[in-house]
Amino acid sequence: MEKILIILLVFCLKANAQNNAPVQLPVYPSFTQMASVFFQHYTLPEVYPKEYYFAKEPNGWHILLVDRNNKFGDRQVIEDYLFWDRSKKSYLSLTLPKNDPSEVANIPVAYDTWENKYFSSISPYYGYVGWDADVIKDYGSLQNLSDTLLNALARAYSSYAENLLSNNTGLSDTKVRFNLTVSLNSLNQEQLETYRKYEHLSIETYKKLWKLNPKFENFVGEGYLVYSNEIMNAFLTLRYFQNEVEAHKELNQTIYDPFFIAMAKNYLASCDSNAIIFTNGDSDTYPLLYIQEKEGFRTDVLVINVSLLGSGRYMNHLFCKIGQSDPLSVYLDKNLYINNARQYVIINKSKGDEEPIDVKDMLIQINSADTSKKYKLNNEYVDYIKTTHLRVNVDKSNAISHKIVGSDESDYIQPQMEWMLNRSSAFFQNDLAILDIFSSSNFQRPIYFAITVADDSYLGLEQYFQLEGLAYKLVPIKYAIKNNEIGGINTARLFNKLKNKFYYADLNNDIVALSENHKRLICNYRAQFGRLATVLINENKPDSAENILDLCLQKFPYTKAPLDYSSISHAECYYKLKKDSIANLLVSLIFNKYSKDMDAYLKLNSQNKEEEYNKNLALYILNKLSTLTEMYNQGKFGETIRMRYENYRKILNPEPIF
Repeated sequence: MEKILIILLVFCLKANAQNNAPVQLPVYPSFTQMASVFFQHYTLPEVYPKEYYFAKEPNGWHILLVDRNNKFGDRQVIEDYLFWDRSKKSYLSLTLPKNDPSEVANIPVAYDTWENKYFSSISPYYGYVGWDADVIKDYGSLQNLSDTLLNALARAYSSYAENLLSNNTGLSDTKVRFNLTVSLNSLNQEQLETYRKYEHLSIETYKKLWKLNPKFENFVGEGYLVYSNEIMNAFLTLRYFQNEVEAHKELNQTIYDPFFIAMAKNYLASCDSNAIIFTNGDSDTYPLLYIQEKEGFRTDVLVINVSLLGSGRYMNHLFCKIGQSDPLSVYLDKNLYINNARQYVIINKSKGDEEPIDVKDMLIQINSADTSKKYKLNNEYVDYIKTTHLRVNVDKSNAISHKIVGSDESDYIQPQMEWMLNRSSAFFQNDLAILDIFSSSNFQRPIYFAITVADDSYLGLEQYFQLEGLAYKLVPIKYAIKNNEIGGINTARLFNKLKNKFYYADLNNDIVALSENHKRLICNYRAQFGRLATVLINENKPDSAENILDLCLQKFPYTKAPLDYSSISHAECYYKLKKDSIANLLVSLIFNKYSKDMDAYLKLNSQNKEEEYNKNLALYILNKLSTLTEMYNQGKFGETIRMRYENYRKILNPEPIF
């Protein structure tokens, strides 16, 4: 009897443990697994303007043929094929054109995207109109969700809230989307409450995720950062859909850790008075808005997110005064932006048309309603330019009097700025707005790009960038591009900002554990310090160089944030300054990091392209460190580094045997 009771007790404990186990993501083949099987057997024909999409739905993986040939880009599903059946856990036969399964078939580049792979991996369902509603329906009322499912649910709530307002995601459901005017105060009270309901559910769910697993990271960052950003997403959305009063109701709590508060201040401290700074992502936009609104810090700087410039509604709110910043000024009729009437401009290059076009002349042409100056495409008149060679005339007196350029640099001012637009077939409203804002500023307002903005959004202007902290200032001085470094440096200005204007969190006390996201951003800081020190040495200012290198070690200690490739320049600078012991320490720390990475890659012996790239990158860095110690005659230490590097090189690139 006693034995039976023990068995029953063990059974009950196991059952209870299973019942209390966190709810996990449903089991599906990954996007890559599914798409590999599909393209081994089938092909997707070209059916422009219709498109094929892969969708991860509640009953399995689908292939959808979608028509988006409408004003709002709404997806109308024309054909729907269930390919992998979740209930049967098997692939189904389809009536699509077939491939020879015996031949190797790769996933086409158009489908083998980071977005397809990542977003379908982090969510139960994804890639079709209503995916967010389905996630909410199936998981919104469940308790004990795993961290991955909490992340998916929070994202679904946020997506649903956003899709009520617009179709920016391309997956908004027309049955529930609000019909709104393109103006402030566009939401009625019921719509405002509905939006807030789902947005606040997203915020609450991200908060649960952060509390459950503080170390959880998604593609944006760690849990607390994502939670903070979602609050600011609600703030910014209501700022340009509704008004400042409603937006400020979202700022009823303290958010962001000391590192991000300091970093946000440093983005703004990089800018001169009344500047415009172009940002790109969540984490280089939202924290800046937060400290402006919550702390009143540098409200004279206008923060513009380049990825949102394609939205007329977002552009509309920039034409109003925000804080102490002047409203945005442009050449084009503002209504063209507000109504998204110039969504793209065709580049129609022909031989002999490579003379530079003045940006103001281009804007005048785009502003015109004269169809003789337009290009007819699919029964629609669109704007075009004949060259990617652009020009802006420089008002030197404005550049000096408004301190766009320092008096010590006035002799270097160019009468014209000429560059090649980094686009081949077309550019879009985001790009047009940047060009318009720059041209219309007429060198009376400083313009900056955050260093975290994607190179593509620089529009080919890098040779006119001046590094001033965490931002590049657009100046009428042409710099030669060296060693793939962007723009130039005024060492006095950059030194003063890093030394006297920047804010630094105490990594030893303010933050106990740094996430991978923190470490990546510290890498950005170290790169700027190293670049400045290198130029200071070249300018024969060794004391200033040593001062800035020591400051970097103090503010970003390697005991809290391990060194990586961004500190190689620091080691070389210390060698040049005859500080061999500290240089050797840095080399040793960096070498040990990448040798551990190399050991891990060799142990995996994977043919994965990304891992192969990382392995070769690690070998390149080890080689660079070996070369460095040899160049600066580091004796036994250098010999040890060289031998360790050679061991790895021989494994990856063995000597030929004859």
